[in-house]
Amino acid sequence: MRMPRLSILLPVRDAADYLPEAIASLEAQTLQDWECLAIEDGSTDSSAEILNSWQKRDTRVRVLEGGAQGIVHALNLGLAEAKAPMIARMDADDISLPTRLEEQVDFMSTHPDVVACGTGVSMVDPVGRMLCPIHPATDHSIIVERLIKGGATAIVHPTLMVRTKCLKKLGGYREIFCHVEDFDLYLRLSDVGKLANLDGILLHYRQHAASANVTRREQQCVLRLKALNEYRERHGHLPLEQLAFGRSHLNTLTDLYADWSMKAAAAGNSKVAYLYALLANAREFWRPKRWKLFWQVYALSRQS
Repeated sequence: MRMPRLSILLPVRDAADYLPEAIASLEAQTLQDWECLAIEDGSTDSSAEILNSWQKRDTRVRVLEGGAQGIVHALNLGLAEAKAPMIARMDADDISLPTRLEEQVDFMSTHPDVVACGTGVSMVDPVGRMLCPIHPATDHSIIVERLIKGGATAIVHPTLMVRTKCLKKLGGYREIFCHVEDFDLYLRLSDVGKLANLDGILLHYRQHAASANVTRREQQCVLRLKALNEYRERHGHLPLEQLAFGRSHLNTLTDLYADWSMKAAAAGNSKVAYLYALLANAREFWRPKRWKLFWQVYALSRQS
């Protein structure tokens, strides 16, 4: 079989509500010379049926059975099957904008010293309403500086594009760093080449109350510290006892709604900001800080 320019790794578990939109965003890419390795990881909804239907109508798609062993196993399974010289990540609930893959491939092709590249994203809520943009640093040194401070979005994982040989040489993703497998990978990649981000917004990054970034934040902090201390050891530095941030302030769904409200207000999305301020207030209307949130949203909206 002819080698495609790009292999897309798409792990899927219980994503039926969002998967058709994610698939449509890949089909709409201006770069069409790709294969998609969709790893079905033990879904209990109709995700498997959606993937099998896609595979039947598009010869570029291969559905692999992940066996419900988790995202790290799924990604490494896809990596083992990848044929292309470059790999792109994609999550089953996100949306790649039409030029995303083409822009990243072009950048990687003209920057041979770059081993991995991400992009800017728009954070969206579960139904696709815009919360705020994220523009990661584009320069390698700044990206590494943010990584060694524990920064989780130095490169946004579902925007990642990486050279296949490099990823395989590093042994792929490591199971011991599940839930921060991307952070660990970026540190190891930075040892063998440059990291970069494209500044443009090229993906809609969907947020959920049940995401690991919310439910496993404290565990993630411990694992980031472990990965970072391995990095420091490789570079001859003393280990750290803790990272700059500790416990999450997102302890409840109400806290998460308040956080989304503030993010949307700072980005000028006042309607979404007031919506989530209202939802936060409705859940804890007896707490003064929930009423104060409306004034905070108003002040941020005026500044944006």
